[in-house]
Amino acid sequence: MNAAAWITLGLGIATILASGVTSAFVTSRLNRSKDRFEFLRGKAETLYLAVDQYAKVLGQHALTYYPVLRGEIDWNQMLDLQIASGSNPGKHEGAEVMEMLVALYFPSVRPALDELFAARDTFNEVTHAMKRDYRRYGEVPAQEHGTKFQRAVELMNERGEALQRAVVETARSTVGTKIA
Repeated sequence: MNAAAWITLGLGIATILASGVTSAFVTSRLNRSKDRFEFLRGKAETLYLAVDQYAKVLGQHALTYYPVLRGEIDWNQMLDLQIASGSNPGKHEGAEVMEMLVALYFPSVRPALDELFAARDTFNEVTHAMKRDYRRYGEVPAQEHGTKFQRAVELMNERGEALQRAVVETARSTVGTKIA
């Protein structure tokens, strides 16, 4: 075998080895990308379910105040309703899971989550005023608290829906799915 044949043979073997290494590298990158996609998709789904559960819990909590505003039940009966509705643990654990997933994987959702928490805080301020007046008067003056309470509930609902939309948009952009 002459030198040209050895060079040709060496180049052929080098080409085969290089293509094998390149193929292994590309396959590894594709698998890592697929694994990341699946991982983040699972986290996004969990976040969506946690937001949904949290919004429902807030809504159920708010519902227990309406009979008190109408004078149909007293404050203690309303608390019993809240305890009964809160005794069934949620599957997705709402606020704690939301906070963790937003902090670790979806920080762009933080403003919408903060707005929901602010709406919840406003709701709590209204219900604290209702409780104060219930203790003072033995009832909740609906004419004073009804409109504020209704606005606070509506704001919580709006902010919960906005958070769900933000989660969907962020999840779709993060995992590479176009928004339809």
